Amino acid sequence: GEFADGRTEIRALDSDGQSAWAVGGGAVSGPALIDTFAERPPLAARLQGGVWTELTLNLTKTSEDIPEDNKLVFADVAAVPGTGTAWAAVRAEGALSAEEGDGAQPVVAHIGPTGATEVSQLEAGAAEKGAAWRIACPAANDCWLATARGYLYRWTDPSAPPAYARDSEPAFQG
Repeated sequence: GEFADGRTEIRALDSDGQSAWAVGGGAVSGPALIDTFAERPPLAARLQGGVWTELTLNLTKTSEDIPEDNKLVFADVAAVPGTGTAWAAVRAEGALSAEEGDGAQPVVAHIGPTGATEVSQLEAGAAEKGAAWRIACPAANDCWLATARGYLYRWTDPSAPPAYARDSEPAFQG
């Protein structure tokens, strides 16, 4: 479908060697958009069979504090190795620079291979940690998120075996 003036921007690409993802959302560039935001739901596309296909996203939000769909942007993406899924850093339209994202809470989205997407705010009600900024998943059970204020989050699946052996170096035990 067409939103605003039909503009959107790709903001990040990632691949785990088997599956490639592109994400983005509403546009903030172009002569007609100076100091404005072209509203559009977030964009997620997958590379399948050599062709990029935009997914029809079915967004489920776990918090009422998450802005409406047309004001969300997928700003970074991490393909989760071997799963066909991805995690995305989510920002509201006004948090497109580190300074603008400073006073927000981090929000992430887990995107399934068919577009089923769960959008979650981390630590709802806690002190502002900054908007989700960069995300990476070096292993299927090991994902990392950095915020605009420099906070670092790690996600692991407690039911899965550890991604790495415990490092018994004394310096890492405190």
